[in-house]
Amino acid sequence: MTFQPLARNLRYTALALLPALCLATTAHAQDEQDETTAATAGISAVLGKQLAILQQKPDAASEACVNALKELHTTQDQIAKEEQHSKDQDLGVARDVLESDFENATQYCGADARTLCRTDTTHAAKMEAACTKLSPDQ
Repeated sequence: MTFQPLARNLRYTALALLPALCLATTAHAQDEQDETTAATAGISAVLGKQLAILQQKPDAASEACVNALKELHTTQDQIAKEEQHSKDQDLGVARDVLESDFENATQYCGADARTLCRTDTTHAAKMEAACTKLSPDQ
């Protein structure tokens, strides 16, 4: 197995899983007592728009984007486990890390999505609609 197909599979997997992760975080935002989760809900919505574009051409996602998505997923898993077991102070730190992971993923994947919208001349209708939803600063 060469690195190229493995890397491509990781990209597809990361990009396919993230919409579900974004939805889970948005659903968590219903809890008004958790300010961090509420803050990440907005970032999650932006990231969802970016990934809707990158899912059209997963190869356009950079390694930085894919790695940021992996880190985001790992942090979300850690927080979910902590929430089930306790309400200790480490949970606040983990939520801060989650917010940072969302910002990183938004930065890296957003750059890839904007580049794809700008440079891809074979815009399918679905991609065109996704690109329209993405504002220049997202």
